[in-house]
Amino acid sequence: MPDTLSNGIDTAIQLRPSDKDVLNMVDQAVDAAIAQGDLSPAITFGRALRRQMQVSGLALAKLLYRLYRNWDLFKAAGVDDEFVDVIYAEMGVAPGTTSKYLGVWGNIFDNPDIPEMVREALTSKPIRSLILLTAAARDENLDWDKVIEATTPHEIREIVREARGVQTSGHSALILEIDLRNGLLTARKGDAMVNFGVLTVKDYKKNELVAAAIDRIVSSAGIVEK
Repeated sequence: MPDTLSNGIDTAIQLRPSDKDVLNMVDQAVDAAIAQGDLSPAITFGRALRRQMQVSGLALAKLLYRLYRNWDLFKAAGVDDEFVDVIYAEMGVAPGTTSKYLGVWGNIFDNPDIPEMVREALTSKPIRSLILLTAAARDENLDWDKVIEATTPHEIREIVREARGVQTSGHSALILEIDLRNGLLTARKGDAMVNFGVLTVKDYKKNELVAAAIDRIVSSAGIVEK
């Protein structure tokens, strides 16, 4: 049977042998780095992988959006099922995720009110950051220069809060963050900040129980990436 691997969207997706050629390329990159005593080949390959992940997310958002906008044409051609049902059945993307991706492309990249230069700059942002922007993308108070300069989803969330007039409540709210490099937990409220614990993120990929526990803590406590 074909191997399956979580696609990071909603369900597992079957991989063809040719799809897994990239795994062999990983070995080649690391072996080259070892032979040369230089991390450069591995780092360069890693950056290429990240670019591919980024453009794949944007491409999926655009694909879903264009299909959705033209769904009446497909129904006229004989497609009886609803858009979200077909996408979930055939692509494995759940309706909730489909809605978020539609919002990303429709509210941001197909929004003529956002300058083209800004839209181009936003292609460098991770999908989870872009999802945070969809509700406020048509808000005239949103500072796009700040958005472009932001590097983390948390920073974008704060910019959106400010644009929507909830900065005061944001200053009084308790915000919990985790540094994924070392697992350090930080609590912020207004201008005050304190480190209050550590999660063993180094064991996340080694121990399923640890991974499940960290996921539970982060999800239930609303902890965001720092």
